[in-house]
Amino acid sequence: MTISPIIVYLDNQDYSKMADTRLHTKEPDLPHLLSELRGLKQSGKVVFAFSGVSVAEAFPDKPSDIKLAQARVELLKELCEDHALPSYEMLARREVERLHLRCDDGSPVFSGASAWLPQDLISELAGSLGNASAAQQAAAAMKRKGMNPDRDRQMHSSLTSAIRIQLRRQRQSKIDAGDFYTVKPQFHETLLNLACGDATAADRSAVFLGSWCDPAWVLSLYDRIPDLPNWLRNGLRKPHETAAVALKRFVSTMHGSSVPQSWKHGGWDKVIDHQMLDLIPSIAKAYDICLEDFSRDDVMLHCPGLTVERSTFMYLAWSYIAGGNQTEIEPNSPGDAMHAAYAPYVDVFRTDGAMAPHVKKALARTTSTTTVVSNRRQLVSQIRTLID
Repeated sequence: MTISPIIVYLDNQDYSKMADTRLHTKEPDLPHLLSELRGLKQSGKVVFAFSGVSVAEAFPDKPSDIKLAQARVELLKELCEDHALPSYEMLARREVERLHLRCDDGSPVFSGASAWLPQDLISELAGSLGNASAAQQAAAAMKRKGMNPDRDRQMHSSLTSAIRIQLRRQRQSKIDAGDFYTVKPQFHETLLNLACGDATAADRSAVFLGSWCDPAWVLSLYDRIPDLPNWLRNGLRKPHETAAVALKRFVSTMHGSSVPQSWKHGGWDKVIDHQMLDLIPSIAKAYDICLEDFSRDDVMLHCPGLTVERSTFMYLAWSYIAGGNQTEIEPNSPGDAMHAAYAPYVDVFRTDGAMAPHVKKALARTTSTTTVVSNRRQLVSQIRTLID
């Protein structure tokens, strides 16, 4: 019998600290942990997974952070390879579709190396690589001169060939000049075909995805054109920032009003239920999914990622509203809640001690059996317990 490897999702602080060799002397467990994780990966019994949220937090905030960010991303790539969890956008759509069908669609956890990239970012970058076909350009040129390309097929064929050669030469000169260094060299031939319009939309996407699905490749562009990695980082972080604003506004509003006593005695879970029942239709509308009546239990069964992410967010909010937490809301907290969307899809989920209680409580609202590890020093033993 073949036993599937267990899936482990690390906290971004794990990548940061293990990648920063300056900390290894002060925290000697770090190099040992890294060695253990590498061994587990090589054993084939463990697969490490990452998400777009992981990439967003791994990218640098400012130029002085670039070296550590590169080390962090290289380590993420080494451990996770191409095991990318779907973007939050894709995850939300997939779960609401499952709710609509009232069944599991059978989709694998991993959907390809580019799964972490949001579709809107893919479309924005990939759309600029192609031209009209050489044949179309030849026909247009003939029509401008009063000629009919359908009748004079020989002229059209000759002109098409000449334009194709010209377009390839023009793009080759740009490639030689470094204009397309944002695309990996192995895709240059496809770039030449795209210049002539001889490649398909799928080819165009492959050129982009084959380069940009590699976070380390994207980050390698930072020295030459920092705007592109920054653009990707900001696009990935936008949902976090929106969530942070919403969290602060929500907590501020609740601090300015009296908290119902029922909320203090288990009623907060009902507030979360209402939040979920309001959230799902808005997602369905965005993707033209026609939902019939559904219940709280339906959502928890078919939308575990959304349930855990939103529940974690709400439990975090409650800790500030009525849990005695009077400190400033941590900037990374909303991002940590977004990581939680992937907790039901992995076997071991690493998060810090502050977020762990919220994630565990959120997971309890689903059928998930995920092990949440809040103590870094217990990570390997927890993984080995599941393996054995």
